[in-house]
Amino acid sequence: MNKSAYKKPLKIAGYTLAAFVGLLLIVTLIINFGPVQSKIVRKATEALQERIPTKVHIDKIQINLFSQAVSLHDVEVEDLQHRKMLQLDEVNADFKFLPLFRGKIVLKGGEANGLKALIVKPSKEEPANYQFLIDAFKKGNKGETKKKAKKDSVKRFTVDLSHIKLSDINVKYNDYDIQLERGSYTKEFNGNHFVILQNGQAKWDATTKKGREARTAGIGILTAVLTDTGEKLLTLRGFKYQTNNHKPRKNAHKPKRGFFDMGHLDITADLKVSLNHISKDSINATITKGSAYDSIMGMDLKDLRFNIAANKRQAHITALSVLQKSTSIRVPEADINFPDKERGSGLTYVAKNVTGKAFLTDISRPFAPVLSNFKIPLILNLRLTGTANTMEFRNVRVYTEDRKFVCASTGVMRNMNDAQKLTLHFEVIDMVAKPGIKDKIINQFPVKKFMMRQLYALGTIRYHGSFDILWKKEIFRGRLNTEVGNINFEFGIDNSEKYLTGTVSTNDVIMGKLFEIKNLGAIDCKADFNIDISKLRTLKMRQQKGGKLPIGSVTAQINDCVYKTSHFRNLYATINSDGAMAEGNAELRGKHTALVVNFSLTNTEQMSKIKIKPGLKFREMAH
Repeated sequence: MNKSAYKKPLKIAGYTLAAFVGLLLIVTLIINFGPVQSKIVRKATEALQERIPTKVHIDKIQINLFSQAVSLHDVEVEDLQHRKMLQLDEVNADFKFLPLFRGKIVLKGGEANGLKALIVKPSKEEPANYQFLIDAFKKGNKGETKKKAKKDSVKRFTVDLSHIKLSDINVKYNDYDIQLERGSYTKEFNGNHFVILQNGQAKWDATTKKGREARTAGIGILTAVLTDTGEKLLTLRGFKYQTNNHKPRKNAHKPKRGFFDMGHLDITADLKVSLNHISKDSINATITKGSAYDSIMGMDLKDLRFNIAANKRQAHITALSVLQKSTSIRVPEADINFPDKERGSGLTYVAKNVTGKAFLTDISRPFAPVLSNFKIPLILNLRLTGTANTMEFRNVRVYTEDRKFVCASTGVMRNMNDAQKLTLHFEVIDMVAKPGIKDKIINQFPVKKFMMRQLYALGTIRYHGSFDILWKKEIFRGRLNTEVGNINFEFGIDNSEKYLTGTVSTNDVIMGKLFEIKNLGAIDCKADFNIDISKLRTLKMRQQKGGKLPIGSVTAQINDCVYKTSHFRNLYATINSDGAMAEGNAELRGKHTALVVNFSLTNTEQMSKIKIKPGLKFREMAH
C-alpha cells in the first residue's frame, strides 16, 4: 500500500488528539477562571451544608484535568458547638481521568498539608463532636433508602489508593495534643505497601494518686511494610516516653533507695515486630528486636525477643528472651488471662520455667545502689504465677557458678497495689554457703565489715528459715547449722527508727573456736540485741569518739558454759558499746554471792586482747 494511504488517517488522529488536548486546556482554564472558580466553591460549599448543619468554608478549589488532580485551599469545618473542628491549609486529591466519562470518580491518592483537627468526646455515653458528620453521610439523599444510597455511592465513588502524604498534622483529642511532622503511604507496582510516620508526638495530663502528671510519647520514625506475600513488618526507632509529676523524685536525697519513680521516667526505645496475623480481636506477632533505656533511673534493656498470640481474653507467649547489660533471662512459655467483667475473672499469669543468669549490679541504680559492685553471677530457675495484686515464686533455685552458694526457696508478694501494705514473704527451704563464698558475697557490698573472723570460723553454713519484707521493715528468722555449732535467730530491721533488734540462741556453739579464746567450750545461751544502724547517729558518735565497733547493747542469759573442764551455769551478761569501746559484765549468781567479771574491748578482730577484771558481789539475802 502507498505511504500516502496512511497519511490521511494519521492526520485525522492527530487533529482529534490536538482538539481533545485543546478542549481539556480550555475546560481547565474555564473551571479555574475567577468567576467560575467562585461559583464552584459556592456550589461545593452549599452541597456540603445541605448535608451537615454547620458552617463550611473553602477558600479556593483548583481542578487540573491534565494532572488529574483536585486541590482545596483553606478548608474549615465547624462542629455543632461552632468550634473549628477541621482546618486544612491544602488538600490535594488525585483521580483517574477516564472513569469520569462513565460517571465514576476513582480516587488514587492524596496529600494533606497543615491539618488541624479538634476531636471532643466528653464521656463514653456522649457522642463525639464529629458524630454528626457520620450521621449526615449515612442518611443519604432525601427520598433514598440507606441501602440504595450506599449502593449508588459505591458505584459513583471508588478508592484505589496508591499514595497518601501528610505533613504538619496537629490533632487535639480531649486532653491529648498529637502532632505529626510527616506521614506517607505508598503502594508499589509489585504489590508491597509502605507506611512511614516521622517525628510524631503526643502530650497529655494524667490523674494519679499523687496528683496531675504530664506525659509525653513520641516516635522518631515508624515504618510498616506489607509485602505481596502477606508478610507484615513493623519497625519503630526513637520511641520516647516521659513522665513528670512536677515534684521531687520520690527517693531524692535517699541514696540507698534508688532512682525508680513512675513520676519521673525518660525512656528511649527501639522495636522490630513481625505481624503474622492481626484482626479486630486477635494478634499473632514476633518481637524480633527490642531495646529500651531510661536516662533517669538507669534501666538498660539491651535486647527483648518473644512470640505472642493473643485475643481479648488471653495471651500465649513463647521464646521470651531478655538481656539487660549482662543479665539474661529466658522464659520458654507463659500464659496471661486478661480481666473479664462478664465472666467475673481478674488478671492471672503463669511462667512455668524461668531461667537465667543475673548480675545484681544491673538493677543497682533504679532499685538498690548498694548492689552497684555486686558482680557475682547468680544462676536462677523458678516458676512464676500471679494476679494483679499478688506474685508467687515456686521452685526457686539460685546458685553461683562454682556452686559454693546454693539456695532453694519459695515466696509470695502480696498487696502489690498499695506500697504501704506490700509484703514479700520467702521460705528458705535450704541454703548452703561454703568457705570462700561468704566473704566474697559480703565484699560485693560497700559497707564496713564487722566480725569477719567469726564469719570465717563458722565454716560451711547451712540455713533454713524465712524472711519478710514489709513497709520500712524486714524480719529474718531461722536456724544456722555451722561447723562450730547451731544457731537459732530472729531479728528485724526497722528502717523508720533505724535499729536492728533481735534474739539469738544456741545450745552447742563452741565459743572458743568462734572468738579464738583458748579453753572456752560449748555454750547454751540466749541473747537479745539492739544495734543502732542510723548513719547520722553513728557519724556523730564516730566524730566524737572514733572507734570501729557497732553501737548498741546486748543482754544474754547463759544456761551453761564450758571453760576447760568446768561448767558455769546461770550466767547473766550485758554488753554496751558506744562505737569506740564495748564494756560488759558477766555475773555468775550463787545463793548469796555473785562472781562478776567485767570486760572491755575495742576491736572484734582482736578478741584475744579482751580486758577482763574479775570481782565478787554480795547479793541481798532474803529476810
